[in-house]
Amino acid sequence: LTLTVYTPAKSVAPVPVLLSIGFGFGAGKAPPKAGAFDPIAEVLARGWAYATIGYGDIQPDRADRWTEGVIGLTLKEGQRRPAPDEWGTISAWAWGVSRCIDYLVTDRAIDPGRVAVTGASRLGKTVLWAGAQDERVAAVFAVVPGEMGASLIRRDWGETLDDMAQNFPWQFAGNLQKWVGRWADLPVDPPP
Repeated sequence: LTLTVYTPAKSVAPVPVLLSIGFGFGAGKAPPKAGAFDPIAEVLARGWAYATIGYGDIQPDRADRWTEGVIGLTLKEGQRRPAPDEWGTISAWAWGVSRCIDYLVTDRAIDPGRVAVTGASRLGKTVLWAGAQDERVAAVFAVVPGEMGASLIRRDWGETLDDMAQNFPWQFAGNLQKWVGRWADLPVDPPP
């Protein structure tokens, strides 16, 4: 994994960090054009550190690439894809976010109690899942996570569970396919 970390030049104490999982356009990118919004500069100007990881460093975003990335490293001998109850790419990317946090909490420039995560679209789903699983995440900024993210799932309009299962099946456990056309039958946790 290539994690790029930017810290404010004049910080004197550990600072909060915004960890962004992106589509691979972070490190080595061309500087923004004059007048264009620069998210890294904006975060640094507010006294935060900014860290970025490309999701493709963790796991390819395609169904036919199971034997690569972190999922490929976890397959049993002879296994060509995860079993229906094993992880999809969103879980793999969330695992990678937590591995980045493993490093960030050891960096003396970073306040380990103030780690925020952000991502957009499928990576918005990823940071929601990472935040749900990793108690070290203090805040989640999920940008347009859509269906299977922060949207209501029991609906028959807009992007639906059926759309996600058909168009992006590799992003979820294979068991999602059991609920195609049956999203209204999904179990609901009882109230506490």
